[in-house]
Amino acid sequence: MKPFRRAATPAVAGELKDARIIARGLEFPEGPVAMSDGSVILGEIKGGAITRIDPDGTVERIASCIGGPSGLALGPDGAMYVCASGWSPDGNIGGRIDRLDLKTGTVDVLYDGFEGRRLSAPNDIVFDQHGGFYFTDYGAVTPTNHERGALYYASIDGSSMVKLRDAHFGPVGIGFPNGIGITPDGQNLLYVETFTARLFSSRIVAPGVLDAEQSVDDSFLFGANGVEWFDGLDVDAAGNVCVATLRSGCITVVAHDGSAASLVGLPEEVWEPLPTNLCFGGQDKSTVFVTLSASGTLLEAPWPVIGAARPASSA
Repeated sequence: MKPFRRAATPAVAGELKDARIIARGLEFPEGPVAMSDGSVILGEIKGGAITRIDPDGTVERIASCIGGPSGLALGPDGAMYVCASGWSPDGNIGGRIDRLDLKTGTVDVLYDGFEGRRLSAPNDIVFDQHGGFYFTDYGAVTPTNHERGALYYASIDGSSMVKLRDAHFGPVGIGFPNGIGITPDGQNLLYVETFTARLFSSRIVAPGVLDAEQSVDDSFLFGANGVEWFDGLDVDAAGNVCVATLRSGCITVVAHDGSAASLVGLPEEVWEPLPTNLCFGGQDKSTVFVTLSASGTLLEAPWPVIGAARPASSA
């Protein structure tokens, strides 16, 4: 019998150096996207807004987005695609995928349901080289119930969406799927489960289709030690998967093959337990931007490995 893969024991790699806060007063920021002009666009879940932050720290709310904007991704048409998580002060109102025209500020609903059922709590999103996008649905949570999570693939024109039939998780479904990404070669879909703090890498055989022959052991890349929660992620040019890690307040960096992992902490002066997401940007994509949601801030710091290039079809 083939032995199960064991997760690598992460090494402590110190903390982010030369980090600085570039924006404050954000209402639970999430889903940062680094733009070519040096700005960062993100969602404010509790603020119900899509917000642009310029390099000098100027904050501009460029669009309203009811229902907790979480993950964002820039599409091949230059529009911003938004996971509206369904969050409201009174409970989940149903999730959506919205399209934001960055030139006009117009927000249109692209998808709000699948096979007659509403989307529950879309969380994070990534485009592939074919111009479509994958997204996670976290599953709405109430005091007495949790809807099953799911992975989806959809077209940008609103005409087609499929639910990924991932046999790994059986009848219970994937547990609280959160951050999502694609390897630099476009061959594997990366995604995490929040509360198990597990990272998976599933082979893509066609747009929106995962390899049904791949075992769960083969797709498992890394699992955190102790009580950690995984949130958003990004990938660097070396294929390392960098995961915002809740509770410990760090970035977990996992080698492309899962053979090694390290922990990069937030600086003591800005430490908090809720670094919710991150992205690479700046000159040569050598800067990491991290949303710190407990304090409502956006942090930037140099990163030793440049971020991976976007798929060729993306803007």
